[in-house]
Amino acid sequence: MKDIFSIEKLYPHQGKIKSHFENHYDSVFIAFLSFFKMNSEAQSTQLTKHSLVNHQQAINEFDALKNISATNCEIYSYNNEDYPTDEEIYHDGGVVSWKSITDNSTLNNFQEVYKALKTSIGAYRKIFQRPYLLDMLMNYTQENQIWHPVKGEFDSFSKIAIYRAFKQCKKPDISFTDEFFEETISINLNECSELSFLTSCWSKYKYIYSTDKSILFAIEWDSFFFLIAAEEQLMKQILETHLFEGFFCDKNTEHPWEFGENELQSLLTLEELLENSSTPKS
Repeated sequence: MKDIFSIEKLYPHQGKIKSHFENHYDSVFIAFLSFFKMNSEAQSTQLTKHSLVNHQQAINEFDALKNISATNCEIYSYNNEDYPTDEEIYHDGGVVSWKSITDNSTLNNFQEVYKALKTSIGAYRKIFQRPYLLDMLMNYTQENQIWHPVKGEFDSFSKIAIYRAFKQCKKPDISFTDEFFEETISINLNECSELSFLTSCWSKYKYIYSTDKSILFAIEWDSFFFLIAAEEQLMKQILETHLFEGFFCDKNTEHPWEFGENELQSLLTLEELLENSSTPKS
């Protein structure tokens, strides 16, 4: 029987998500990273942590790049000093749900929101990019001063929700493991306040789980969602907190859930045709 903990495969990058966890958990929930608003009056023109920079700007930020020639690739900086800190968000921020965005903007569903977010960080190959959806999202969030989540990190509100979920399920002993399984630390939440849990340096850890491994929270570096995996009864307790927004995985859900199976295959076929048509004949 596959033990995802012993073989260090806690995240299902490929294949059916529920199948990946079937020997451990019977319920898996895709939870969205949160948009948010700050209650302060300050206005910002850059409501994302990341921004697209040119080669010289990248060199100015990362001296190690000075000996690397400019390329055609897109370079993103995550050095927006105006982006609120966890503590600022805790005291002065409020969640803006994905549903609120689809209800009040020109984006129609969660899939479109996600495609816009992934396009914003250059995570897609050209065939999958949706710049028009990104424009819709940016127009709405800029007009309403809504901050975007940061990809690949448990955001402030998710960390608060995770803390409360463990407490709700009476699972105070929890562990953190980094993406490459090089370090694991353990803490007891009864000895840790909600604010200290939030503001501690958890960002490098991609896996948070109860020490008895009955509940797992997992994220990967390029996503705007994370996975919650647990047995059905525990999952019910977790979602009773009403702090997580998302949907349950069914037997067919895969990591690129924002593209339907037929849509994904059609785009891959189109990409192949375009590549073949642009390849010079010998």
